[in-house]
Amino acid sequence: MLDVLNVFLSYTAKLCNAKKEREDGMRAKRRKRGVRARIVALVAALCVCGVIAGFSIVTVFRMSSQISDLQVDYEDLEAQDEQNRNSLQSLQSSYSTLNSNYNQLSSQYNDLQTSHQVSEALGIGHLLADYYSVVRDSRTDYWESPGWWYFGGGEQDKVDFAADLAKHNLGRIYWPDKEDTYYEFADEYSYTTAARELNEVYNLIGIQPGDSSVEKIKKILSFVDNYIHYESDYNNAFLAPVETLAFKSGDCDDFAILVAALFEKAGIDSAIGFFRSGDIAHVMVLVHLDNLGSYGYWYYSDLTGNGLSAGKWIKIEAQRTIGNQHDPSWFEQWSIRVAAEV
Repeated sequence: MLDVLNVFLSYTAKLCNAKKEREDGMRAKRRKRGVRARIVALVAALCVCGVIAGFSIVTVFRMSSQISDLQVDYEDLEAQDEQNRNSLQSLQSSYSTLNSNYNQLSSQYNDLQTSHQVSEALGIGHLLADYYSVVRDSRTDYWESPGWWYFGGGEQDKVDFAADLAKHNLGRIYWPDKEDTYYEFADEYSYTTAARELNEVYNLIGIQPGDSSVEKIKKILSFVDNYIHYESDYNNAFLAPVETLAFKSGDCDDFAILVAALFEKAGIDSAIGFFRSGDIAHVMVLVHLDNLGSYGYWYYSDLTGNGLSAGKWIKIEAQRTIGNQHDPSWFEQWSIRVAAEV
């Protein structure tokens, strides 16, 4: 019985051992499969990493190449930009030169156009010129010796006649005994013709409604300085303003008569004065103003004794611009003898 039991136990133990061995074998197989799977996974992971690393290396190489290309493109663009900037500067310089040339040509064109307009406006017909010749010839006192410049008497009548010539061109007076003949030929009165001619020139001077008296004087003197030059008279005749404009020349009395008329046209009270310095005579304009703004000037505080209105009268040299009305070496020498308001 004991033997049988031993055999049973031995067999049972063998069975248990066999079962355990089978289980151990199965566990070992499972471990082997797990290890193999991990090895496969690891190998796969390594392969994937290798692929990724390879791809990354290729990508890096490609990006490096692209960066190099971009760097070259950038340098090319930078060089092109520098070239464009240089071209722009050259174009700007050329534009400035062309613009300057255009402005210069435009200014020259405007000057030529103004000169043409002035030349057309300055002319007068021979009928009006003949009228003034007849008026002068009829003034026997005007031609009597000595001439006004000797101041031997009768100077007031002569300065009055000079002022009358200015007034005539402003349409203020006329010589009745001469008008019928003029009207017969011209179908208008002489003062109408003269005033129209003077007005055409006045409109070219550029005086604006808002200009001050000083600005008007400045523009008138500049205009006369530009278009009228000094020239002695053969017979020392007083010219009417439109005659001086037509000739584009005159002596001191002609300048004074013209400028006084233009001042009056601009609304500035004016007078014509005969002056003397030793044995030399001269004619200048006087304006009834308090000052010439920032410009220097010489003046009389009162000329009522010479028949002019009360108040300050400023000397104006008709042959000079407004900036040259304070030269002591010129103005100090002249003392007034007679004067007449326009």
